[in-house]
This record gives sequence, C-alpha cells and structure tokens, in this order.
Amino acid sequence: NANANANTNVNANHNTHDSNNNNNNLNDTDKIQSRLLAVVTQLKTGVDIRDRHYHMKKYKQCFVAQDAVQWLLQHPAVSNCANEEQVLQLCTQLVQFHLIERASKKSKAKRQAEDDAPTFKNGTKYFYIFKDLDSFNFFFFFFFFIIIIANMYIHIYIYIYMYIY
Repeated sequence: NANANANTNVNANHNTHDSNNNNNNLNDTDKIQSRLLAVVTQLKTGVDIRDRHYHMKKYKQCFVAQDAVQWLLQHPAVSNCANEEQVLQLCTQLVQFHLIERASKKSKAKRQAEDDAPTFKNGTKYFYIFKDLDSFNFFFFFFFFIIIIANMYIHIYIYIYMYIY
C-alpha cells in the first residue's frame, strides 16, 4: 500500500507538472502569435503590395520577399532581429503560422509535396501574400455569437423550468 500511494503521488505530481508545461507551452504559443500578428500589421504598411508579373504569370496583390526582409532589417524595433538570418527565421514563422504564404500558381497539393515544412524563401523572384485575417476575425465573432445565443436560450429554459415547477 505504501508503494502504491508513493507511485500515485509521483504520477499525480508528474501529471500536474505536465499540465503546467502544457499551459506554459500554450502561453508561449499565444505570445508568439501575438508578436507575429504585430509584425504582420506593421509589415503590411511597410512593403509594396501590388499585382506583379513574372514569367508571363500575374500574381495579384503580393509583395517581394526581398523587400520584406530589407524592411524588417531596417525596422529592428518591429522585427526584434539583429541580422538577416534572424529575419529569415521570423519570416519562416510567419509562413508556418499561416500569416503569409507564397503567391504561387501551383496547386496547394503540389506546393505541399515540395515543402514538407514550409519555409520562407528570400529573393526578388519570390512573391508572398498576406493571409486574410478578416476571415479569422469573422469566424471567431460568429463562434462567440453562437455561444452567447446558446447561453441565452439555456438561461431562458432554466427560468421557465423554475417558474413551472
């Protein structure tokens, strides 16, 4: 019994430690996402977003990768990066968090087959687009609206139930 209790306490402590790590990881992810959203907001105002042509293909409302890298290097207060390598890592995070994506005429399946882990490619021939954050905002607004409505109906139901009985 003493061994069983000791094992239970160790497992409980281990599980508590794991849940604390998971909460810390979630908080870290939230901090990273907040930082990246702030960078994207500033970057949108700093790079030239327009239709571009390359090899007789038109890419709509995009920016040049190299322009973004140069802008982030020139604005270390925004990027918090001291050199080009750090800026490229930051831009790769923007791609991985789906805040920007390559402006490509290839299908999404072909792009995913080429890139198992999405990375940011620097240069004048690489075009990127900002993902539409308004669709994310609409989704969350709609989701919370549904929760509020459902909560309201539950309260009405409880009130009626209490009134009848």
